[in-house]
Amino acid sequence: MRIEIDNKKLSKALENPRTMRSEFGRLAESIQDRLSEFTGASCLDEIPTCPPPVRHKLQGGLWAVRLSRNYRMVFKGEGGEDPKEITWVTILRIEDYH
Repeated sequence: MRIEIDNKKLSKALENPRTMRSEFGRLAESIQDRLSEFTGASCLDEIPTCPPPVRHKLQGGLWAVRLSRNYRMVFKGEGGEDPKEITWVTILRIEDYH
């Protein structure tokens, strides 16, 4: 699956493991795991809805995957509404929305 990142600051933080660790601390390993899962999948349907990623749909056509108990990687799926049709994602933010 193709991955795009919505803004330059987040892009810079996610492209380098060292920067990722300094920016996100303990979340860096989970972020890298989720990015690897996205890269290895051909569509969003291949990202599990059970732990650890826990893919789930949010309001407004957005999606999220779990990084920790509270933190999520929020993204927009491109290519359709059905997870089987979504072949690339745009990562919007990493946040604690609880």
